[in-house]
Amino acid sequence: MNFTAGLDLGKARDFSALVVAERIRVDSGEWERNRWGERVSRLVDHYHVRHIQRWPRGTRYPEVVAQVGALLGAPELRGSTKFRFDATGVGSAIEDMIQLAYRQGRCGTSYPEPITITSGRSGDNWLLVPKVDLVSQLQVLVQQQRIFIAEELPLATLLRQELLDFRVKISQAGVDTYEALTESAHDDLVTALALAVLRPHVPGDASRVGKDGAVYVR
Repeated sequence: MNFTAGLDLGKARDFSALVVAERIRVDSGEWERNRWGERVSRLVDHYHVRHIQRWPRGTRYPEVVAQVGALLGAPELRGSTKFRFDATGVGSAIEDMIQLAYRQGRCGTSYPEPITITSGRSGDNWLLVPKVDLVSQLQVLVQQQRIFIAEELPLATLLRQELLDFRVKISQAGVDTYEALTESAHDDLVTALALAVLRPHVPGDASRVGKDGAVYVR
């Protein structure tokens, strides 16, 4: 997949947001030995944001799904886009709506992955992702300057502002919470971006993901 799309489905008073990024794998020029003693190259994923979209508050889910499907069905994205959406708290009916659109050929050709974001530090499977993992992967990419947002994109400035407003807050109970800097700020675009750049380790894959987010390929 050359493109990745992340969709944050807003609740009643929130925005829904979509971010599409192109994943470009770059050879870092570094090498190491894997557990089999083989010499492997270190490849690093860079993400170039190609599309940013936010729907007005109160936009109905069918309309959001229809517009996302039309975008993913475009010739330049069709067949080459991995699509993930935040299924946290939206209910099974919304998941079913997106999956039905996919089965009917109205939502791209890559199976839409419903990601449930948990507050804990471990997930039962790939579709159940701790928020600490979702946010930390995004933070690493931002800090290592591996996310590129073109100035000319609509909402590019807003996405950058959300990234600046977003912070990790340690509560008195010692629990990590992830939130916008102020109550008036939003994090829908950040969540959509985090879903787009989320990279799991796939069991049995010839590659693995390092702690720094680099991909090591045999």
